[in-house]
Amino acid sequence: YTSPIKALSNQKYAEFKAWFSKRGMASAGVALLTGDIKIRSPPGVKHELIICTSEILRNKLVKNPHEQPPQPPPAAAAAGGAESAPPAKSTSERSTSEGTS
Repeated sequence: YTSPIKALSNQKYAEFKAWFSKRGMASAGVALLTGDIKIRSPPGVKHELIICTSEILRNKLVKNPHEQPPQPPPAAAAAGGAESAPPAKSTSERSTSEGTS
């Protein structure tokens, strides 16, 4: 189910949750996807009704052909970036180099 605004999506989510629970259909999950809220059905649910705003649905369906997929970070950055930083000078090296300049 799609709606043009978040408030209507929230309202329909509550209505569908009540409708399914009234009929004892616990195996059918109701999910809500808006810009602010993401409520997914629990894992293992046999059927899922997704309620979302039109903008979310459009973003899921339309991909920008010029947009590059996100790249994983390099191994050095993932390790904390300690290898890319130069070693710190000791106190004696700083005083020697500062005194000669």
